[in-house]
Amino acid sequence: MQEKDRSVVLSVAGSDPCAGAGIQADLKTFAAHGVYGLTAITAVTVQNTQQVYQVQEMPSNLVYEQLLRLFEDVRIKAVKIGMVYSLEVVKSIQMILNEFSVPDLVVDPVMVSTSGQQLLKKDARESLLNDLFPGATLVTPNIREAEVITGRSLERWEDVEQAASIILGLGSEAVVIKGGGFEDNPGSDFYCDHYSSQTLKSEYVASSTPHGTGCTFSSAIASNLAMGYVPDQAVQLAKEYITGTIKRSLRVGKGRDVPDH
Repeated sequence: MQEKDRSVVLSVAGSDPCAGAGIQADLKTFAAHGVYGLTAITAVTVQNTQQVYQVQEMPSNLVYEQLLRLFEDVRIKAVKIGMVYSLEVVKSIQMILNEFSVPDLVVDPVMVSTSGQQLLKKDARESLLNDLFPGATLVTPNIREAEVITGRSLERWEDVEQAASIILGLGSEAVVIKGGGFEDNPGSDFYCDHYSSQTLKSEYVASSTPHGTGCTFSSAIASNLAMGYVPDQAVQLAKEYITGTIKRSLRVGKGRDVPDH
């Protein structure tokens, strides 16, 4: 008996040669969820488990062409946007989104690496918020990114809740702020949409803060949306998945652990 067609999910993100984050992590996450993964590369990084050494963005016309040829050929159920890096790349992605219908769009506003390397140019930040957030099914900033987006310091969990409401006002259908090791509420994330909000709790896993958990979480959400789950369900299932990958995290180098996708 022939297997039914699988849901197809596209990752638009940067390449991570140590495969803990970026499109490599996204593809492993898609496979773990039983969906078929496509990729459009926005940047090539030079990094290992210790730090990011260099970023080389892809020419924006090549990003556009990658996306165009995929959308012309494949019925894509969900798109996850990760590292976009430059204003020109953001504009190329927006042109495609204006041209083709995407059932579900997850935007992970990757701004700074765990080691402190800038992964989004300043002139691209405003375009990311104005052009990609509106119309997104979900946006998934972490605490540091939420602080940059809102211009506020998030010191208490109440601050996180208020920040989520502000970010929701930028035009997405839902927001989840990845709390992770937030001292005031460890192991928790905050989800809100235009109808409800909730703190999502899980067991806090003491670790070396594995490299790539944000990429993995957002890709898991996109996978779940492609399989038909509504946003709050997609986030809850993704949280269960990411908690498991952190519990099973691997030491493959001299720096941070990586999730076991």
